[in-house]
Amino acid sequence: MKNKGFWVRFVAFLIDFIIYESVFAILCIKITLAIEFNPYIYKPEILFFWLACGLLLPWLANVIISTLTGTTPGKWICRAKIVDAMTGEKPS
Repeated sequence: MKNKGFWVRFVAFLIDFIIYESVFAILCIKITLAIEFNPYIYKPEILFFWLACGLLLPWLANVIISTLTGTTPGKWICRAKIVDAMTGEKPS
């Protein structure tokens, strides 16, 4: 299997970033609006929630999807796959 170049991997990263951040931004906006209109919830918690949605959840989704399928949506579109350099098989 031929190694994909830097730009192909960079484009795959951008595609992944757009997909993950779009999904989690929509999720965060919906939940934030629900929290914002609830007077019983302390408002500074929204900042932690946004940090978790914007940083932690996309990273976690990327790790889970990469582990289970050997690729991410961006890599799939660019026809790249995560493989072991020595064997060319799925890494262990």
